[in-house]
Amino acid sequence: MVEFALILPLMLLMLLIALDFGRLFFTYIQTANAAREASNYAAAHAVDYQAGTMTFADYNTAAVNAGLIEANIQTQAGATTPMAISAPLCFTPGSPPATIDCASAPQDGTAASGIGNQVSVTVTQQFTFLTPLIGNFFGGSLNLSATATATVLNPLVAAILAASPSPNGSPGASVPPSAAPSGAPSAAPSSAPSTGPTAAPTVCTVPDYNKQYWNQAGAPGVTATQVWAQAGFTGALSANPAVLGGAQIKNQTLQKNKSVVCTSNMTVSD
Repeated sequence: MVEFALILPLMLLMLLIALDFGRLFFTYIQTANAAREASNYAAAHAVDYQAGTMTFADYNTAAVNAGLIEANIQTQAGATTPMAISAPLCFTPGSPPATIDCASAPQDGTAASGIGNQVSVTVTQQFTFLTPLIGNFFGGSLNLSATATATVLNPLVAAILAASPSPNGSPGASVPPSAAPSGAPSAAPSSAPSTGPTAAPTVCTVPDYNKQYWNQAGAPGVTATQVWAQAGFTGALSANPAVLGGAQIKNQTLQKNKSVVCTSNMTVSD
């Protein structure tokens, strides 16, 4: 009993340290992950801001929402105050780095010079200790901060050609009909009715967007619209505002892996 009484305070202190610092460690991971998600979103959508399809306010709000969604997924109990996420800061690497407008960040060969433009986001989060002993040592709470930097992505330029194979086997090539040799029978009159069957519309397979994100559909940096186009669809793919803001896709109006006409339209939502 005497030995237990002597060692009990030390054991309790070790238990309290493990409990509170374990919570602190996981809350810091949440903060770092939120910064990483926000900077990745800002890097992938700098081209949208440049093209004018997204305003500066929407660009900042969407990046912040991407970080908040990541934090809401982890929901660490030690984070007792709202998370503060800075607006994306775009810059060109150097010593010191030169800050630039994020509309000039995309490396598409026309609107910006140099290679390696980057964007960073800083996330701060106040952590509150659970045990009074450890909390009093740090003043009751501790401010956590994490900054993540991502390289601005090049916009994907792709052309999808839907053309019937040409007679020589190369798709899309136009081969004019050759002139009939002298002495050969003339072709049938143009007024003769066509007996060939009408070509059936092209059929495409509907992608599976379940639990995907609009800007990371299947692979990092690959958007849902790119997956839609890669599947061969020429119809429109649209999403509700929540999905465009970073929410996870839960529903789609066309059944996944189903073969439909490539001109079909589809909407995804959260």
